[in-house]
Amino acid sequence: MMFDPKQLVSFLPGFWKLKRHITHEFPTIESYDASGYAKFFLLEDNVLLYREEIQMQHLKTGAIFEGSQEYLYSYDPNLKELCKYFKDGRLFYKLGFCGKEASGVHRCKEDVYEARYMFDSHEKFFLTYRVKGPKKDYRHETFYIK
Repeated sequence: MMFDPKQLVSFLPGFWKLKRHITHEFPTIESYDASGYAKFFLLEDNVLLYREEIQMQHLKTGAIFEGSQEYLYSYDPNLKELCKYFKDGRLFYKLGFCGKEASGVHRCKEDVYEARYMFDSHEKFFLTYRVKGPKKDYRHETFYIK
């Protein structure tokens, strides 16, 4: 099954359960597990609002934290591009598609965020971030199921 940006805008809207694991490579920074949900809202033609609510658990201490975040996804039918934006409108990354996968890169000063989406079906996908910088070195893996 092949995926393209326009297809994503049609099947992403709705409620998704998520499970996340964050692994830090620096020995002084701990890892976390998280679970919760995400919802994609169709705001207008070709624009989606992504909102997630999660509970994160510190793997060493068991401490629990709650968090939320929002992003915008926008499909440009003229360019046939799907871009992810921060809620304030700044570009996070443009997605490049190849078969069942999509990827994008964001640079923030000395830090590099590499995103990789793997679409198994219209009901589940996997998103990995690899983040590297002078003070950052971690992997952020999230599994979504509708």
